[in-house]
Amino acid sequence: MPILVIVRSGKAKEEIVRSGVDEEHVLDSGDPEFMHDLEQVAREIGTTVVFDGVGGAFISQMIGALPPPSSIFFYGFLSGAEKVAFHSVIFMMNDLTMRRFSNFESVTVRDEERRADMLQDLEGCIEDPLFTTRVGKEFELEEFEAAMAYEAAGGRKAVFVLSK
Repeated sequence: MPILVIVRSGKAKEEIVRSGVDEEHVLDSGDPEFMHDLEQVAREIGTTVVFDGVGGAFISQMIGALPPPSSIFFYGFLSGAEKVAFHSVIFMMNDLTMRRFSNFESVTVRDEERRADMLQDLEGCIEDPLFTTRVGKEFELEEFEAAMAYEAAGGRKAVFVLSK
C-alpha cells in the first residue's frame, strides 16, 4: 500500500527516506512546491485517507489538494487551539469526509491479549529515531497555554514536567 508522508523539514525528510520510504512519497511542507507536489502525488498514488495526528490549520491548506473521495481522520492536537477553516464547496465537490480517530476504540487496545502483543512489538522499535521527541523547552502543567503556543526550530517540542 503506498503511503504519502508529510514532514516539516528537510532533515525530517532525510530521516524518513533513510527508514525506507520512497523519496517521491515524502513531502516537506516548507518546500515552495509543496502544494503542487501534494496534489500530484496524492492523485498518483490514489490517496483516500488522511491521518492528521497534529491537528490545526494545516489541514485547511491541504484540503484542496486531496483527490475525491477522501476521508480525513483527526487524531492529534499538537498544534494547540488553532481553528480549521475551509469552504464547504471543497468538501462537496471532492466528496470529502471528516472523522475522528481514537486508539482507545481499536480492537487491539480493547483486547487485553492483543494490547500486550502490540506493546511488546513497540518495545523493539521505540529507540528508532523516528520516535524520538526532541525537547525544546520544559513547562510546568500550570504553563499549559505557553507550552501549546511554543514553537521551535528543528521540530523540537514542548514537554511538560510534572512535579509536586
